[in-house]
Amino acid sequence: MLISTLYVSRSLIEPARATAAVADLVEASIANNLRRDISGALLFTGDHFAQIMEGPEDNIAALMTSIEHDERHQSVTVIRRTPIRERKFQDWALAYNGPSLFIARHVARVLASPPGVDKQRTARWLTDMMLELMTV
Repeated sequence: MLISTLYVSRSLIEPARATAAVADLVEASIANNLRRDISGALLFTGDHFAQIMEGPEDNIAALMTSIEHDERHQSVTVIRRTPIRERKFQDWALAYNGPSLFIARHVARVLASPPGVDKQRTARWLTDMMLELMTV
């Protein structure tokens, strides 16, 4: 079964090393995702990561465990985890469009949302934003 998982985490990467560290992360992730049949997109704001991953359930679960134990991430929050019939990011092992202040404001807004906010609506909105940025 294919699933889609969207998470947001706080970055523990030192700002002075961020550009190189994220470039290395993206390069390694593309190779790993191709091997694991995972597709998706990554946003990095300087303070936070937001990532959507699509693929076989066991592969996504293993990757999430890895991310939760990765020293570059803190406070990993799953926004949505759902079965899917088809991928939205099928053309990208890991799409990445660079850091963005625009995205930073929106990811901060997602994290500050009160508990009663509809997480499915928030997840759709963030996913749509990722798709739009990746097709520019």
